[in-house]
Amino acid sequence: MADYAGMRCVLNILEGDPEGQKEAMEAWAKTWARLGTEKYVSGSITPIDVHSADSLRIDAVIASMDEFYELYDIKEGDKMYVAPENRLKLW
Repeated sequence: MADYAGMRCVLNILEGDPEGQKEAMEAWAKTWARLGTEKYVSGSITPIDVHSADSLRIDAVIASMDEFYELYDIKEGDKMYVAPENRLKLW
């Protein structure tokens, strides 16, 4: 929820700036992908970590953002498509 809320705030701040929104989403994905890789390479993943896997932190958050569908022309049937009624909403 915190990941979603943070990204939602960023996209709201960048409303009207599609390139900025796209850049923010890509930076989010790259950051978590890099951190996830470092955890596996360094062996610092522990079985008691309460956080979701990094790939889920990326995909679940981004796939819940309506902007994602607009910016990347995601359509029903695409791999990351989530029906609007099933997307996470906080506000």
